Amino acid sequence: MQAVFMKHPILILVLLLCASCIQNNKDKVLVNSEVKSKLETGWYFLNTNQVKFSRKLYKSEELYEIEAKPIVNAKHVIYMEKYKSDYGDIGLGIQLNKKGTEIWKNATSYAYQRSIQLGLVIDDTLVYAVDLRAPIETGESALNRGDLTLKELQRFEKKIKTARSK
Repeated sequence: MQAVFMKHPILILVLLLCASCIQNNKDKVLVNSEVKSKLETGWYFLNTNQVKFSRKLYKSEELYEIEAKPIVNAKHVIYMEKYKSDYGDIGLGIQLNKKGTEIWKNATSYAYQRSIQLGLVIDDTLVYAVDLRAPIETGESALNRGDLTLKELQRFEKKIKTARSK
């Protein structure tokens, strides 16, 4: 075997180059497929066995695993309102339509019973990750992290409206 390699050093070089090219192309495919895979605006289950995507939380280094299909999306949103909480921080209240409310009720019950986090993705960006304290039986949700500015909330509200109209 050693004699074959000694007699054909060019063959070894070619094999090494081919292996390197295959690995480089594999890396490019993975990078390109992630770039092309965009999450639509909506609420998602986080860190489950059905993970399809990874995203860092907006303004954070925390990495979350996100299911591919949203629980509810922007088309379920019928109303949004910016508000100030009793603690002085601001948020964006989100009201869902009848169909979204039923889906949301079932999903939050499921997530609560299994201690699954939920995440709000807006325009392919994970902007909120939350542990539920109880199932939500109404069609209400909120973006209320406590560290977002009014300008950021306005921008997110506009993006939800844009996604809703598509």
